[in-house]
Amino acid sequence: MSAGTRAGDVLQVALEDSRQSSFKRLARTTAAFALAAMGGAGEDFLPSFDLVVRRRDDGAEVLRTRAGDADQAERLLETVERDLDEKDVTTFVSEWRVIER
Repeated sequence: MSAGTRAGDVLQVALEDSRQSSFKRLARTTAAFALAAMGGAGEDFLPSFDLVVRRRDDGAEVLRTRAGDADQAERLLETVERDLDEKDVTTFVSEWRVIER
């Protein structure tokens, strides 16, 4: 990765299902429905997402962070997409603490 190059030319971002076992994902979803049925807020148990930044050239993962539920994840994705478009690689890596491999 080189300075002066737009970050979006080198890196890409996507949302992926959070790395959880199938059992844990099922338990979280079941808990969300049960709480909602009882009038509670089950949002804390809804499926969550990870935000993943990868190198465009080889697909290597350089950043993975929990992005929260669908709404939170979408807001974080928009922020990172904007930064990839507006910042150079050095600034993006510094601000997001991407580990260069």
